[in-house]
Amino acid sequence: TVNLDTGALHTCLRWALSQGLIGTNPLAGLKPLPQGESTQRKRRRPLTDDEIGAFRRAVRLDDEARARRAAAERTIAGGTKGSEYAKRDRPGLIPQAVLWDTLLVTGIRWNEAATLRWGDIDPSSKCLRIRAEIAKWGKVVKASGAKVE
Repeated sequence: TVNLDTGALHTCLRWALSQGLIGTNPLAGLKPLPQGESTQRKRRRPLTDDEIGAFRRAVRLDDEARARRAAAERTIAGGTKGSEYAKRDRPGLIPQAVLWDTLLVTGIRWNEAATLRWGDIDPSSKCLRIRAEIAKWGKVVKASGAKVE
């Protein structure tokens, strides 16, 4: 990030120098920081199958717990708020497991998944279309994955 930011600033200052807006470029002699595996603080690695399974189980348990809480099951079972409270309509929650499964199976980025529309989903071919305006590379991308069980 630092190399990208200083590179962009260096380009701006070089342009300002060519236009005569500044006398010298203060970043002219600045060298970029070293990059590579040896300089990374934390190396990225893919999740193992066991880690993916544990994560998916935890997400499903969390969805179930959130649904029970939204339905006020414990309060209704206890009877502390009366029958009127028990009769109220309670909207269900949107399960998060589908989103996490989509991210795990397709490898799309968070923003790409969060901005999907129904029209981007093709159930017959089991594909998602990532629109160019939200795709990182500015091109339409099709993401598909194996069936998640």
